[in-house]
Amino acid sequence: MRFFRRRRPNSTRATAGDAAVALPGDPGGDVAARDALRRIVDEAVLLQGLTEDLLAGIRLRRSLRELAAPARALIGRFGELRAAVPEPMDARLREVAQMLRETLDHHALMLHCSLDLLADLRPERVAGQRDQLTGLGAPARRLCALQERLHGAYGGPPPSQVA
Repeated sequence: MRFFRRRRPNSTRATAGDAAVALPGDPGGDVAARDALRRIVDEAVLLQGLTEDLLAGIRLRRSLRELAAPARALIGRFGELRAAVPEPMDARLREVAQMLRETLDHHALMLHCSLDLLADLRPERVAGQRDQLTGLGAPARRLCALQERLHGAYGGPPPSQVA
């Protein structure tokens, strides 16, 4: 799966405490990249809600037949969004783009591995792991915070008004 291979730059990776979430000031002339990031983050936040619903279905042991098709579609869309993340000129937006790529990878991998738990032939072996599926966790919260920052710091419409 080519999608899950990461290219690691020589710079440090963004984490929850990094300045990548806090976007002070204007990034300069990277308007197209900023708008693309904003659109991708908005869609990713919507998709993560659907992903949370699927994870709840996996935790409740709903049928693999019922969950597999929508999960595959979501995993594919996370991959498409990751491929569409621009490489901005501005250093702060580059950090945001890197964090967004990592979050999209996480969401796709989490859903993929959770489906594997549902498909396991020995359910008693993975029952405890399925019961621990509580959602997408910290990366989902970081993505929501990033959405707020992108819309607030750069004067875009609030996320609640984005279609």
